[in-house]
Parts: sequence; structure tokens; C-alpha cells
Amino acid sequence: MASATGIGEEHIQFMKDFEKGKVAADSFDHESHIRLAWVYLNLFPLAETLQRFSKSLSEFATANGAPDKYHTTITWSYIFLINERLQDAAKTNWETFQQKNPDLFARKLGALNRYYQNDTLHSSLAKTTFLMPDK
Repeated sequence: MASATGIGEEHIQFMKDFEKGKVAADSFDHESHIRLAWVYLNLFPLAETLQRFSKSLSEFATANGAPDKYHTTITWSYIFLINERLQDAAKTNWETFQQKNPDLFARKLGALNRYYQNDTLHSSLAKTTFLMPDK
């Protein structure tokens, strides 16, 4: 599988470990979220990525006692942005992707603040339903 995608077995193993619940919650930071979405998008079409990544992330939050941490709009928006960047840059390796997309790794949802009003992104509805950008 790695040779077909060029993303490397370590990234595929990271996804498999995450799906099996073998990734510790305290080590799964913002960069890990972006990396996992990048892996899914390198392996699966966008629609399948949305389904699989959302399900895995929601299950991860629930298994770690924080089911309210899963946020649909934030999750889907990052997936859409990562997907767009992958199409623009072809399928680059992880290090190159990180270097070319620093805004995706910024704290405080830096990449999404260009697209969403603060109140919209932090609304109850945005947690449970994908909301379109409103900026």
C-alpha cells in the first residue's frame, strides 16, 4: 500500500494504530490530527475520508472520556483544506506538506479563522453539523 501512495509505511501504521485505539490521548495533538487527515486523504477519496476520519476521531474522543471534544465543522473544514492543498501540490511527502502549509499547523485554529466568524465556529450547531464558511 505504501508504494502505491508514496506516503510511507510509518504513516499508514500511525493510522492503523489510531483506529485500533493504540494512540495515547496525551500524545495526539493538533499536528497529529493534521497528519492523520493527510494519511486518510492520501489513501482514500474525499467522501470516504470524511466518513472514516470523522468516525475514528469521534470514537477516539469517546474512548478517552471526552465525547464532547469532537467538532464536526472543525474536522470537516480541515479535511477540505488539506484535500485542496494535496490537489494543488500533488501527493507530496509529509515533511514537504508541513513546510508548504504552516497555516494548517497554527494554534488557535489559524487556518479556519480566515473562513469562519468566531461565534459560528464555536457554536453548538457547528459541533454537531458541518456549517459552511461565513466570512
